[in-house]
Amino acid sequence: MSSAHTELSRHLPSAHTQPPHMVLEISEVVGLSSAFLTGNPHRFAALYSHAFNPAAKKKPPI
Repeated sequence: MSSAHTELSRHLPSAHTQPPHMVLEISEVVGLSSAFLTGNPHRFAALYSHAFNPAAKKKPPI
């Protein structure tokens, strides 16, 4: 591995160093984006609370 790559990798966050509740699935990102862009605040709030609540990750989304 090159020294430039090693130096760069020290400054970039890794999925392994992030808290598990901060890693969103693609479906969660798409759902949040869709609810936001269509102006549906209730759906956005429900999806947001599910996406960022580690305990809710075990339950199916709304």
